[in-house]
Amino acid sequence: MIAQYIYRHPRYFALIILCVFAVGLNSLSNIPRQEEPSISNFAGNITTFYPGATPDRVEALVTKPLEDELRKISELESLHSTSGTGVSFFSIRINSDLQSHELERVWAEVRDAMNDAAAQFPLGVGSPKFDNDRLRSFTTIVAIS
Repeated sequence: MIAQYIYRHPRYFALIILCVFAVGLNSLSNIPRQEEPSISNFAGNITTFYPGATPDRVEALVTKPLEDELRKISELESLHSTSGTGVSFFSIRINSDLQSHELERVWAEVRDAMNDAAAQFPLGVGSPKFDNDRLRSFTTIVAIS
């Protein structure tokens, strides 16, 4: 019914199109844009190498102390560990409702916990490698010509 009324009155149709165009231009000019938008990372990985050690030995001497230290951080949402031959791997996820300044504090606490646990490691264990910078923004630019 409304479509028929607009079809019969082209002035209203032109007015609607003009309003949609004006609102679109206004929105486009007011939206902040960044070339590379900042994305908050709520996930990270810790990898520790213990060359030549069996998975049971890695679990007992590397994974367990590191996990005990990380569990003291209350903002952790999930913590998954895997022990393999010569390697210990942690996947960390922190609460996604934290502000950016709180995120940096929590990541600093994770690094401190890693250093505290590394002091308990036996000789031959490498220092834990922390990576929370895997999330990046990628966009596809499509041009119509």
